[in-house]
Amino acid sequence: MGSSASRPPTVQVEGLSKSFGSLEVLSNVDLSINSGDALVVIGPSGSGKSTLCRTIIGLEKFSHGRIWLDGQPFAECVDGKHVQFGADYRRRRLAMGMVFQHFTLFPQLTVRKNVELGPAKVLGLAEQLVRERAEVVLERVGLADKMDAFPAHLSGGQKQRAAIARELAMDRRLIFFDEVTSALDPELVHEVLQVMRELAETGMTMMVVTHEMGFARNVANRVIFIDQGVVVEAGPPAELFGNPRHERTKTFLRHILT
Repeated sequence: MGSSASRPPTVQVEGLSKSFGSLEVLSNVDLSINSGDALVVIGPSGSGKSTLCRTIIGLEKFSHGRIWLDGQPFAECVDGKHVQFGADYRRRRLAMGMVFQHFTLFPQLTVRKNVELGPAKVLGLAEQLVRERAEVVLERVGLADKMDAFPAHLSGGQKQRAAIARELAMDRRLIFFDEVTSALDPELVHEVLQVMRELAETGMTMMVVTHEMGFARNVANRVIFIDQGVVVEAGPPAELFGNPRHERTKTFLRHILT
């Protein structure tokens, strides 16, 4: 087995650009997400952070660039032609999951049934395995006592933890977290961040879009600052927060940290 340095990145993004009509929201973005990374993306609202997640995972087509998954071509767009590589594209896509700002739980299903749905319908797992997996992941996010509750009876933090459990039940190798605490009351933010912190500590590969600077400082192994669709600066959190190189980064951090 080779060293981690010799293994290909989980995701490699090259020259990624995305436009909505004449509005360019991502411009020539290069980044890598390596196995075990806790990569945090920060930047002002409207800077393209969420769009970056959605294009990597395949929810949005991009305008130019290429995405590699585990060292193999995954998707590209050249001269307006968008290509998804391989007959097994959909299977490879299942390696990645996403937790959204709004909880996207099915209100008519219990928490348990929300979590069981993907493994049963998408992965085709046996009923007993699906049930056991749901119980394990709900225990992991602290919702063992809420399995039979409906989403309407959960707090915002509990709903978001259920959404995280749903992705864990799908056995994702990479999870994107898109502003998952921004819709929560302040007192509920901690319980969701704590689950994410524990996932990072166990080596879950994750890319987190957030305005929670404490999480970025203390949990991330790399931080990327994006402004107006451009990666302005990237590096270890101690370096980016403690000694930012670019004036735009300094201005952003000065405003958000005060």
